[in-house]
Amino acid sequence: MVRASDCATSVSSAGFSKKAVRRFKRSTFFRSGCCTCTPPKCPPPLPQVLFSVSKRHFKKAVDRNLIRRRCREAYRLHKSALAALPAETRPSYIAFLYLAKEITSYDVIETAMKQSLKKLEKLPPAFLKEQSNS
Repeated sequence: MVRASDCATSVSSAGFSKKAVRRFKRSTFFRSGCCTCTPPKCPPPLPQVLFSVSKRHFKKAVDRNLIRRRCREAYRLHKSALAALPAETRPSYIAFLYLAKEITSYDVIETAMKQSLKKLEKLPPAFLKEQSNS
């Protein structure tokens, strides 16, 4: 582990903003060859989420956006279930794929979202599975 302030090269001369330079100088980073990786101070409070609606089934962008908005709203209202999980068991990324071929009402989407989030709560963390197999 190396502190950025220990580096001989000047960060400010690389064309970064002052705010980025200050953050870089305070952070701890790892160097591997030519790549530098700055790990986050703590895990993110909630996972990053992707909502996907097929262009094949919904040709009009208006329809895809309507479905995506409904899915996002259902997730927003029920994401507190994920926030209650310990950081070790919380997933980092979640992708929700809308597989129906017709536009469904918000009530149906909300019910499906609740069920999906309950299933996510019951899943064991992936890294614990890998460690138990070794």
